[in-house]
Amino acid sequence: MVERFLAADLCLFLFFVLSMITLLLWQKKGTCSYKERLFMGLCLSTMAMLILDVIFRFTDGGPSRPLIYLVTWLYFLVEPIPMTLWLCYLDYYLYNSRERLRKRLYYSPFFLIILVFLVVSFFNGAVFSIDGENFYRRGPFVPLIVSFNIIILLGTIIIALRRKRDVGQRVFQALVLFSLIPLLGNLLQFFFDGTILIWPTVAVAVTYAFLFLEFQREQKDYLTGLLNRQQIDDIIHNRISQLERRGGFTLVMVDMDDFKLINDEYGHKEGDRALVLISELIYSSVRAVDRVARFGGDEFVILLEEEDQGEVEKVLSRLKELVDSEKRNRSYPYKLDLSCGYKIILPGETRGYYDLVHEADQEMYRIKRAKKSVS
Repeated sequence: MVERFLAADLCLFLFFVLSMITLLLWQKKGTCSYKERLFMGLCLSTMAMLILDVIFRFTDGGPSRPLIYLVTWLYFLVEPIPMTLWLCYLDYYLYNSRERLRKRLYYSPFFLIILVFLVVSFFNGAVFSIDGENFYRRGPFVPLIVSFNIIILLGTIIIALRRKRDVGQRVFQALVLFSLIPLLGNLLQFFFDGTILIWPTVAVAVTYAFLFLEFQREQKDYLTGLLNRQQIDDIIHNRISQLERRGGFTLVMVDMDDFKLINDEYGHKEGDRALVLISELIYSSVRAVDRVARFGGDEFVILLEEEDQGEVEKVLSRLKELVDSEKRNRSYPYKLDLSCGYKIILPGETRGYYDLVHEADQEMYRIKRAKKSVS
């Protein structure tokens, strides 16, 4: 009985934590994004499983056989929903496409399959049975149901692997960890029947996901998904302080040519699309160790972990090729071009943050003026 109360305390505490997260999302109401609604569904379904887990443990072996049967039936019926919602949330988080999500109907059949199993279980105990003393007994189909959860969680890891280059190493590791925590809980609870691990581990993973993603949102520029000005400023300051230990680096300032004309002639929505496109091309041109940020307006900054001028020129040449290829493959009604200026800082140099940014910025504007004089 003591173990039941301890398990109930843990589940109820995590239920309270998730209810606070859900309340924060609910308060946004009309401004709540599709991604946040998916996450809210994940929280609510996990909360439902925590409560069902508590009720199940206190009714198992109790006097009301119909109640035990109903709670156990609901437990198995709701079980695949949080895992499926996590898979859908992760897919949308990585691809940002509702159309893609609608096409992936194979994310949701586990609920229907388990419903069929539960109906069959009425007659032959395939999923579970209640013995003469009103205690729950596992059926032969339980390993199959557990395998469904494992397949879903492995699916989330595969999706994260496919987008590893796009999201970066730190985000990738966090996304994999979100899936590994409940995966471990599923396996341990299956092999050690009677333990309460699945839904507490899912609740912990959901809470961690919320905190991590909120932290990521604070770090990222809302429109482009790149680092924001505050984050890149801190990174540049820290990198300057580490010059002697880590070696030199290069600061590149990038500015879109004639961006104001895009906004004036085609509207701010088209201007936003152009900014997102350019940010993706810049990000694709650098390595995982480099940093890219939106500095403000139509200006971007790249911190290259490179002090060799020839290598820096290769990066800028690669960026130019990506922009030119985009213009060849798709027609745009406006000019799509960039001006880039950079400054290399080496160990032993005493330039501070503002001097370095100013020099790179001035070099970028010198190139921009030279291009205008030629045209």
